[in-house]
Parts: sequence; structure tokens; C-alpha cells
Amino acid sequence: MSTDPWAEYDQIALAERESLSADHLRLLAVGSPRTELNNGGFDQYFFNSAGDLVPIALGAAEEAGATELASLICQALELLNVADPTNRTSRQEALRRLEPGDFQQLDEAYLALEAATDLDGLMRSVMP
Repeated sequence: MSTDPWAEYDQIALAERESLSADHLRLLAVGSPRTELNNGGFDQYFFNSAGDLVPIALGAAEEAGATELASLICQALELLNVADPTNRTSRQEALRRLEPGDFQQLDEAYLALEAATDLDGLMRSVMP
């Protein structure tokens, strides 16, 4: 496999999740917020299937010492306020209850974090 986390991510991103190893799920879970948040913020992350892996993303970020990223995801989850964040339908219903721009500060904080942090290193740390 590649040592480039994005090349590996691209190889697994379209695979059936059930066929992925635990390590590949962690890589997918860490890379997906980056793609979704850069494209449409936490609204998009939680709306799309990438949000299904939010507990794995949180665990991987915490284990790798990316506490700021884990904190931002936790804050977004608190705002979303769903009992089961892995349930896409529940997340989408919760998003409809929020006001436009509710995630704006968290989106901006994420972009600042990404600019100041080696998130590729985080992805490398969870690569198989």
C-alpha cells in the first residue's frame, strides 16, 4: 500500500464499508471529515454517509492526540443533538431543526485548525 494517506484514502473511499478492515475504517473516518468539511462544512459532513463514522473519527483523533479536532467534532455533535450519531436519518432530521449558519463558527475553527495542523500526519498515523 501507499505511504500517501490520500492515495490510500482514494483506494478505499468507494469500497463497501463492510469489506474494510478496522484500520481502513479508521483512515476513512479520519479522511472523510476533511473532504466533507472542506466542501460543505459540518452540515455536509453530518448529512452525508461520512457522518456514519463519526464515533470512529472521534476515537482515532483522540488516540492520535488530535484533541482540537476531536473537540470540534464533539462541539458539532452537541449542537446536532442526536441520540445516535451513526444514524444518518436522525442526523438529517436534526439538521433540518438547526438554523442556517449554526455550524459557521465551528466550520471556521476547523479550517483554521487544518491550516495550522498536520492532518495528513493524523491520517498517516491510522494507516494500516
